[in-house]
Amino acid sequence: PALGLSRGEAARVALTLSGGGEFSFVLFKLAEDLDVLPDALAKLLTASVVISMSLTPLLGELGDKAGNYLDYLDDVNPVEDGGMTPQEAEALFQEIDADDSGTIEIDELRTALVSKGLHYVAIAEIFTGFDTNGDGSICKAEWEEGLKAGVLESALLNDPIKNAESEKTFSEDAIVICGWGELGKATYEMIKATN
Repeated sequence: PALGLSRGEAARVALTLSGGGEFSFVLFKLAEDLDVLPDALAKLLTASVVISMSLTPLLGELGDKAGNYLDYLDDVNPVEDGGMTPQEAEALFQEIDADDSGTIEIDELRTALVSKGLHYVAIAEIFTGFDTNGDGSICKAEWEEGLKAGVLESALLNDPIKNAESEKTFSEDAIVICGWGELGKATYEMIKATN
């Protein structure tokens, strides 16, 4: 794979970056002023860049779908949680299961996630989300199902302490333009919470 990217990652990057950028407006205007581009062609090229920039969120989603499909074809088979492979999910489970009991208790999860900067409330919500049978521990099957359902990712994005800190960084006149993938949705929720 080129640059160390899988085919799926390469497709995501290629489609996300395929739209034109605002610097092209400067170049087209300069070329028009220097009589390198005819006026009609400069207007056509400017319009094409405006259209491609407005399609960036759609291209991001398309890139994600194409990347997931290519990962599937390449047998990467990512778990729904942010592209974590089954091997990575297993390794993370083993890392958190400090006593090698085959299950994760709340104390083990708390120890692992506090070091990652999560607040106790978020950790409790994560544990509850994974412990679907309510027995006070997370078995491997619950762990895998929770990752597929996005329990860990959702809790990481909705950590009340981190959200409170991020709310302080938005000004009232800020405009954020982003795709409607995971990052775009999280950014939208943070902006919505500040209003």
